[in-house]
Amino acid sequence: MSFLNLTVRLLLVSVGVFLYGCVAKPPESSIGLMSGETPGSWSATKQAKAGVDSDWVKRFGDRRLTAIVNEARPYGDQHTIIAEKTTQEIKVDAVYDAVQHYIKKQTTINEVSV
Repeated sequence: MSFLNLTVRLLLVSVGVFLYGCVAKPPESSIGLMSGETPGSWSATKQAKAGVDSDWVKRFGDRRLTAIVNEARPYGDQHTIIAEKTTQEIKVDAVYDAVQHYIKKQTTINEVSV
């Protein structure tokens, strides 16, 4: 085995060990350390656990907050629809731009070859 081969192998092993040491690891869970019950005011209602608690905001006890959420609630679906339409329009524009670029490129190639 030549000195160069040994050096390259040693370098590769060193880099491998270094990179392995840099791998991100998730933190240890501390959920098991928690003892006692969750306070009732922090726990979800039966409706929330079932996924149908539509009056969750009332539990804050703030009439202004409840009014704001109730006013905004009917428009939630409209915002989702508008966001999806905007995304579709952006994709269509990107395809249109790509086609225009391709046509321009082909036209330039044809002009040069004539």
